[in-house]
Amino acid sequence: MGESGNVARRNAGGVSPDEANPGGADPEGANPEWARAGSGNPGAFDVALCIDRPLHQRLMPALEGSRKVDVRVCGELPDSWATRARELRDAPILATGVTPWQEGQPTTVLQSTAAAQALRLDHAATDFYWPLVEPEGRPPELLVHLRPGARWEVAEIQLLGTVLALQMELQGRLALHASAVAIDVGSERAALGPGGLRADGSAGKVSAAVLFLAAHGGGKTTLALDFVRAGADLVADDLSIVELEPGEAGGSGDSGGAKVWPAFPQMRLWPDHAATLLGEVAERLSPVLPGAPKLRVPVACEGLPGGVVGSLETTAQAGSFRRRPVPLRRLYLPQREESAREARIEAVRIEPLSGPEMLMEVLRAAFVGGLLERLQDPRRRQGRLDLAAGLLSRVPMKRLIYPSGLEHLSAVRAAVEKDLASG
Repeated sequence: MGESGNVARRNAGGVSPDEANPGGADPEGANPEWARAGSGNPGAFDVALCIDRPLHQRLMPALEGSRKVDVRVCGELPDSWATRARELRDAPILATGVTPWQEGQPTTVLQSTAAAQALRLDHAATDFYWPLVEPEGRPPELLVHLRPGARWEVAEIQLLGTVLALQMELQGRLALHASAVAIDVGSERAALGPGGLRADGSAGKVSAAVLFLAAHGGGKTTLALDFVRAGADLVADDLSIVELEPGEAGGSGDSGGAKVWPAFPQMRLWPDHAATLLGEVAERLSPVLPGAPKLRVPVACEGLPGGVVGSLETTAQAGSFRRRPVPLRRLYLPQREESAREARIEAVRIEPLSGPEMLMEVLRAAFVGGLLERLQDPRRRQGRLDLAAGLLSRVPMKRLIYPSGLEHLSAVRAAVEKDLASG
């Protein structure tokens, strides 16, 4: 479940060894977009991050009305948190996780009191603390405690991935290891409301999101990038937040829809795929972290300079990053077939899954599944099952089977568009 085993590693709450170089200094050019653009707070989903540390990852300008969170990074616990931190160390454990490459005691621990929660990541030498009761008149504070040996750029990835995903799950949303793109599906403005319109609102098109769930060797990011190059807009890569919406008054509880919140205007791509899909542009891309194998691919975003996808540096018809939540139309579980390539079978197949298969795959795709599977509270475990079942009652899920090889991507895109047109 996941590319090259990294899903299991990520689900344990950590950055895998091939995604972080424990030695090394901060990458150059940290947070260049915000320094040049003079923008307000950077954001992700419906959260605005008030932070004075440089950000190495590319974030969008926070959406209007976003919930503000003060992120405080420190090497020593401030007095305002010292007492709560001591209480949390003795508090009940909600869940634990073991990082696969470090055997022995759990390296990820989630603890909670009535007033606050703590997530301890021993493998990253970082602890995260946040209140459960928000203060009046000011944003809540999320404390990032860097222990000796910790690196901020690694802690930042944990903050923007594991921590935000966990908080979204605890708030009743689904944090899925998946990529999402927005595709124009019609011209009726009223059908889906503001969240279903293109970013500039000028084309009169209605858009819907499709989600490519992480599956071993499925190629979710490559599929998403191909759609963006062909004119779709990126909504999320790697971490997708899905929120269920209630149905109309008097309808059943599962008669509503679901939407995907915009994540980060960037993608992570293997160098060989970047070279094939982006050409010479790939030579100018930097790694996600120093020494990491994957490259960070900036996507054009309203309010931010830069972006090699969605600009004239790639293709004129390329899409950009969608800074609005988008109604979710379809879930796909991608499956590449090496044998199809050997047999020269070029057909792309979209097949239904059984109810138990769909539920299992959605639960398996949880971004922090290693923690969520070990939740000690039966009510929270049941709540996760209910959320997954609620999503599947609202949005169809299918298996997407296609031959291995980048030359088949256009056929995959055509098959998905045909499937969407079928209703």
